[in-house]
Order: sequence, then structure tokens, then C-alpha cells
Amino acid sequence: MITIELTSDDLKNLRFAFSPLRELSASYWALMKPALYAIHLPWIHEATTALEGIELPHIGALITPDGQFANFLTPTPQTPRPSFDEEIARLGQTPAHIIRHDVNQLRIKTETAYAFMETPEAALTALVDEVQLYWQRTLAHHWPRIHAVLESDVLYRARQLALQGADPVLNGLHPSITYREQTLFVETRYEVHLHLDGSGLTLVPLIFMWNDLLLPDEEKPGIPVIGYSARGAGLWTHQAESPEAALIAMLGAGRASILNQLTTPLSTTELAERLAVTPGNISLHIARLREAGLVESQQLGKWVFHRLTPRGEGILRLFEHD
Repeated sequence: MITIELTSDDLKNLRFAFSPLRELSASYWALMKPALYAIHLPWIHEATTALEGIELPHIGALITPDGQFANFLTPTPQTPRPSFDEEIARLGQTPAHIIRHDVNQLRIKTETAYAFMETPEAALTALVDEVQLYWQRTLAHHWPRIHAVLESDVLYRARQLALQGADPVLNGLHPSITYREQTLFVETRYEVHLHLDGSGLTLVPLIFMWNDLLLPDEEKPGIPVIGYSARGAGLWTHQAESPEAALIAMLGAGRASILNQLTTPLSTTELAERLAVTPGNISLHIARLREAGLVESQQLGKWVFHRLTPRGEGILRLFEHD
């Protein structure tokens, strides 16, 4: 059991962040254990074909068959929405003593793992090349849709945090995680007790989720990170069907498409990515849908999210299949 005592300041400093490298690492584990990832089987088949004939020994050395990950492969996000390029740059700058320390913690070590300990700089260079190749072949073209699901999850939990406090957010992350009386309990094989100093926790939603808790230690101090399965993680491969002809005739194709997408709250940027149009085009349609009382918008930080009103939901129901 891992117990983490949280102060009032820790609860105030709960933060959400995305991590392309964590998603990449978790997706690699999905390829190793496809039976555990039934909802991702279409992607697994696609990725397996894309990687045919390609060897990735350095990635494989850091993600072991028993589910252990070398910590430096998944650095704590420094910003809420780091890009893949930003995270790969950080990975390439990992100090040699961190590499040796993290690889030494692995319970299963391959010959390549020992290369990380003996010649960490050379092994790191080869790792970065493999990670970039893996990303381009398996995930880069899917990232806009993955990003949209992650954004929707964060919006949901941020609202929950603002309206109901930390209890439902922390208790809803994973069945193995329980929160009560300002203490977080995580069921694991390890016995660890932490008392945080007000710096908070970083919560990272994942599409390819694995049980993930990274803790600070003497070699790698930092804020604990908890990865959890994003709501709707199985929906990112879903391609929305074209709106019904009658709905298009009434609203036009653009506005009909937006209504069909807003069964989950989305930002202007997410809508533009999903529908392959410009954000300006989305804004024009949203303005008209708001005037008709079908959509409402909410500012959250620098992002504006849109959702259906009860009237908008009613319009969609009118055009559902019997």
C-alpha cells in the first residue's frame, strides 16, 4: 500500500497535464500485452503492421515484460500540454546518473539495458531515434483525436474539482485508488508513505492506461504523478457518422456536423481538428447555433468549450434512427 498525505496546499495545487511520451510508453505496453487492451485492438493491428521488420531494442529494454517502466522514459510534464517535440527534447537531455539509476531499478534487464548503464549517452541517442520512429509510424497521425479525448476528460474533472472538491476527482481515478481524510491510498505491492509539502500532485489522463505512480526519490526528486484512464478512452478511434440528410437540410452540413460532435463538450480547436476546418469556420457556426439556443459556450482558462443545450440535445434526438 502506498499512502500519500496531502495538505490543504497540495489539494489547491492539483494539476492536470498531458504527456505524449507517457502515452507512447503505455501504447508500447499495449503491443506487448494485446489481450489486456481489447478496445485498442484495431490500433494494435495497425501499429503491428506499421512496425513490421523494425526492431526497437532500446525501448524494449526500458519497458519490461512484467510491466515496469524506467522512470526517465516518462518525465513529469513541465507544462499542462507539452508537445511531443518538447518531451523528446527533454528525454534527449537526461543526465547519465539518472539513466543508470532508473535502469538499475528494473527487475528484468536485457543486454541493451546493461548498455544504458555502461554507455548511457550512446544508448540514449539510440533510444531517441527509436522513440521518434515509433511515434511517426504509430501515433503521430492519431494524436489530434487522442488529444481531443484527453481535453474532454480534463474539462470534466476540472469542473468536478471546482464544483465538488477533490474527493470525487481523486476517488474516481482508478479502483485501486482511495481518498479519504486528506490521504490518498494506492493498492500496490510496495509499502511507501509520503507526506507532501504543498507542491501538489500531477494527474495525467491516458488513452493507453496502465497502473502508474511515480514517486520522488533521492536521485530524482519531484512531484508525484498519477496516470489514469481517460473517460471515453475507447472512443478516439470512432469516426463520427455523417449527419442525417434531414438535419443537414435544416441546419447545413457544417452546423449539423458540429451538433453531432458535441455529444461531448469540445473546444473550438478540437472541433476544427475533428472536422478538418479552420477554427474561424467553427466560431462562425457556433455563433449561429448559440443564437438558436442549441449550443452554449464556457470559458475555462484560455480555452472556450462548447456543449449542447437541452434544446440542442432534443434536435439531435429528432433525427436519430428508429
